[in-house]
Amino acid sequence: MQDKFLSAIGLARRAGAAVFGTEQVRDSAKSRKAKLIIVASDVSDNTRKEITDTAAFYKTECILSHYTMAEISSAAGLMRNTSSLAVTDENMTVLVKNSQNTKM
Repeated sequence: MQDKFLSAIGLARRAGAAVFGTEQVRDSAKSRKAKLIIVASDVSDNTRKEITDTAAFYKTECILSHYTMAEISSAAGLMRNTSSLAVTDENMTVLVKNSQNTKM
């Protein structure tokens, strides 16, 4: 079974509605483009704090995922592990949030 949450992340990337990596996520939040930030479960404590503090400061919803960097990267079709992602489209945000904790 494939996870709907991971599928939604892949769809957001293919639609151009997601950015990946700590710096891009922070820049997206600062420019108010990020609608939802997702943090991988196995990021360092410093990275987690940096991203969650940025999300709180810019009042962006943030999810601390139970998926690892490798799982998120694989779902998005990335060649490198990514610590976090920001969904930048409102409709994709709804899709990702609604797909949490569900299986296909």
